[in-house]
Amino acid sequence: MEAWNITKYESPYLAISGVRLDDATGEVLVTADVNEYVIEHGEGTAARDVVSRLDALREPGSKVWKEVLSASPDSDWRDLLQTMDYLGLLCDAAPEVKGRRDAEIAKLRGWISTCVEQVVTDVGPGGRQALLSHARTLRQHFLGLTLEFSRTLPLERPLPVTDTRPLSSPEILALDNFYQQIAMVQALYQRVQAPLSLVCCTQALLSLEARLASAQAGEVVLDELISELAGGSYSSPDAQRHLNGLAECLVSGTDPSRAKRFCVATYEPKECLTGIGFMLEVERVARGVTSRVGIPAYLKELSAPDADVILVHGRYLQDYHVTTRFPEIVASILPKRLNAALRTKAFRYYAEEVGHDVLEYQSCRELGLSEAEIQSAQPLPLHFAYVDVFTQLGVLDPVAYAVSIFITEGVLGVDSPLDEPYKKLIGEFMALDKHILLNEKYHHTSIPRLFMSEVKAVSPAIQRLAMSYMLLVLELNYRAWDDLLDHYLRGDQRFLRVLPKVTIKGREAA
Repeated sequence: MEAWNITKYESPYLAISGVRLDDATGEVLVTADVNEYVIEHGEGTAARDVVSRLDALREPGSKVWKEVLSASPDSDWRDLLQTMDYLGLLCDAAPEVKGRRDAEIAKLRGWISTCVEQVVTDVGPGGRQALLSHARTLRQHFLGLTLEFSRTLPLERPLPVTDTRPLSSPEILALDNFYQQIAMVQALYQRVQAPLSLVCCTQALLSLEARLASAQAGEVVLDELISELAGGSYSSPDAQRHLNGLAECLVSGTDPSRAKRFCVATYEPKECLTGIGFMLEVERVARGVTSRVGIPAYLKELSAPDADVILVHGRYLQDYHVTTRFPEIVASILPKRLNAALRTKAFRYYAEEVGHDVLEYQSCRELGLSEAEIQSAQPLPLHFAYVDVFTQLGVLDPVAYAVSIFITEGVLGVDSPLDEPYKKLIGEFMALDKHILLNEKYHHTSIPRLFMSEVKAVSPAIQRLAMSYMLLVLELNYRAWDDLLDHYLRGDQRFLRVLPKVTIKGREAA
């Protein structure tokens, strides 16, 4: 971290009630509240000039501030003002705070409205009843979590106490609607990590339900909560992305054929297994499911003779968005009171993951993508959800987290099926090799077994929980690849219902 200094203020000014020259002593005196401070000045400096300049510095727009802030950091005036800042005598006259906050609230409300409108339009009149039922299921869960969160704040108008409660993990995992499950796990994540997103998504569900049921819209029920969180420490762009993801979950989740789970398996837990014994069971079940589901459509298109390089571009753009947040996934288990050996491995994994986004960025640039293309790219809903869901696994249970790591890091002893098709399309390029070699150097495909070897016993309930979540994350991975293919190769813009549309440059554009 850099040191704090007065240049960090947007519009600094001296928060003093007065400054005067004591004619008897020749001292410059500054008054603030009930205190009076003596301002030392060099013998060659006229005391009245010091008084005049200090008085001018009470105004944030004074030209004296421009002179001081443009001067050397070692200048006497900078040193003086830095000391006065430490004493609490500086304030920031940043542009009107309420106006900024209100502008952000207006943006959030616009995104909420867009989410509702796009969902209603995309589902169409024939699916309204199914959408209403689907939205009500999600609304119960989201509202239950929002009510829980609201009770952590001393609101002026507390939300009513109701019997609405969120679904538990076993209840979520028992559903046979992939998009309901993903949205609900994301809501659990938002409850702790992104409450602004949670409140906005809940408001969208309340507004959507009211619209579909032809009832009076509950437009103001969460006004106070939104105003308490907007413009503060939480990211409004992430709230927009969560609303965008909710829109996808609402539309696709209304279609039973699209929403039905396909990464499913029967597993009977053992009375008690060692950690490595359970990991081997997870690998066995995962192999059976992947064999049955087959090769992802993305990989088939990538291996075609006329494969479009946009598939590689799209993958790295999305990977860049994921890896910028990947340390969050590992960090989710670090606060847990893990056994000593597992804790050591978890912290080492975190240290090895920090900075990988730089490699993904370099890959994008070496592929010929411009800075503007990289920064304007938007994370697709399921890619954005992937980080949320995996992070929530770390919050929920270390075993459920550890046994799913192979979905991200790759399977032990199996080469990535992407390597050869990529080389055929684009040849060798340094950043790609650098990232792959780094993961190989750190033996990241071994991490699930290494973690689980430090777990001496896994109970039946934890086995059920971990296996079910592993299958959900595995399916999330499959579907994310499908969406990437649809968006980048086929130009499907449905994944950006609330986000700005992005122009996709495929072979024809090139």
